[in-house]
Amino acid sequence: TMKFEGEITRTAGDVVHGHVEYCFCHKLSGEEIEGTMRQIISVRDGLIVNWEEYTDVERVRAFMRLVAYTASE
Repeated sequence: TMKFEGEITRTAGDVVHGHVEYCFCHKLSGEEIEGTMRQIISVRDGLIVNWEEYTDVERVRAFMRLVAYTASE
């Protein structure tokens, strides 16, 4: 199971702000993680020149530890 749905929340000149909702499922354990992340994308001449992404890194690390432990059982 995977969900990755994004939307543009605002634009300011050549900068685009986005919001992404995601859900990923670890195949071996069946554990799922859901969350949101923010993106700030800079565009110049129609090309992406910078992409910044913000998410709860500690939450993702905890999920990775959980599935690593579950998969090792």
